[in-house]
Amino acid sequence: MIGSLTAEDRATSLRQAAHKLDVALLALEAFDLRHAGQPADPQRASDRRLLVDVAAQICWEYVVQREMNGVDDHRDLRQRYRVPDEVWQRIGASPRPE
Repeated sequence: MIGSLTAEDRATSLRQAAHKLDVALLALEAFDLRHAGQPADPQRASDRRLLVDVAAQICWEYVVQREMNGVDDHRDLRQRYRVPDEVWQRIGASPRPE
């Protein structure tokens, strides 16, 4: 299946995965900005953990797409998308229990 994809198909898939990553990371950043300086709240902490987990899953999917296209050095990905350490560290991890 993968071998039958055209270069254009692979490029389109990679662009879509990159866009999903961008959206997920922007959602996390917006959440943090919206709640900066507010007192700790268990529901907000749970919501943020979910955003981190979603961003990590999407980042992992993007990494896989890149590797399928022969790109296995991901340092530029972390810089370009400003992937937070906590997201990068959750890549490939199972979702956290609630």
